[in-house]
Amino acid sequence: MAQVKKKYQQLKDRYGPRYTQVMLGAAFVALFLPMPGSTLIAIALVVVIAEVHRGIAKSLFKPGLATTAHHTSPTNPRATVVPAAVPPPL
Repeated sequence: MAQVKKKYQQLKDRYGPRYTQVMLGAAFVALFLPMPGSTLIAIALVVVIAEVHRGIAKSLFKPGLATTAHHTSPTNPRATVVPAAVPPPL
């Protein structure tokens, strides 16, 4: 049981709570499909999506860039636009 909790926490730390819940839900639903390997296919699909999302988020939101840059608005050059803060990690 401790090993299951450890693996669940590792998944949660890497992909976040939402993707972890989706993986477990996909595995549960796929258990009832009459196709061999459906559980592995369902989990693999969710993992691929989560990894792509994780990679895009890392490349777009680099720490420190959004908080130090100030830009002027194209419609009003006197107004300063501060980009949104970096979102929390996945």
